[in-house]
Amino acid sequence: MFTKCMDAALAPLRLQGIRVLNYLDNWLILAHSMELVSHHRDVLLHHIQSLGLRLNTKKSVLTPSQQTVFLEVHLDSIQMQACLAPARISSLNACLARFKLGHHVSVGTCRRLLGLMAAASPELPLGLLHMRLFLWWMKLPGICSVGPASRLVRVTRSCFHNLSIWWDPLFLNRGVRMGAVHRHQMVTTEASLMGWGAVFEGRPACRVWT
Repeated sequence: MFTKCMDAALAPLRLQGIRVLNYLDNWLILAHSMELVSHHRDVLLHHIQSLGLRLNTKKSVLTPSQQTVFLEVHLDSIQMQACLAPARISSLNACLARFKLGHHVSVGTCRRLLGLMAAASPELPLGLLHMRLFLWWMKLPGICSVGPASRLVRVTRSCFHNLSIWWDPLFLNRGVRMGAVHRHQMVTTEASLMGWGAVFEGRPACRVWT
């Protein structure tokens, strides 16, 4: 309900062509020039005041900039780069530190790590692909796909290996390019217990599992 209220509150601004990214009460203004950002900022602040909302000045950045941190993501419109902010990397590293080979972690910790991976994946090269191995490990029988969060599971060698890239500082700091998508390619895939298949631009590929 709160999210819908915030979206409704921003609707009049978007009708004026003011671009605002928002997640709950975190708002980011986008514009093509410093002058336009400043103007849209003033309109937004006036709009907030008219709604009876109060601005948290200590947590706000009101000076236009081409580099900022939004939702723990560092955005750089000069280099057109988006990467994880240090706070997000620290949260990941703190959770990863609990996964020591042969030690036990709770099911809740496994689920938390998976959530941190999912949240970070848009700012990591092939982030979703790299979290898939850990997800598969979680779905193994007797691991932690089901059950109470307090249940303990052993960090196996395969689990430890699947997490190896997430300990790499270069991977976590590399970031991804920002910008409009200029080309879309569609690949249709399907899989079963017997094999897999895919079609790309009319060209099929398939194989039976070993």
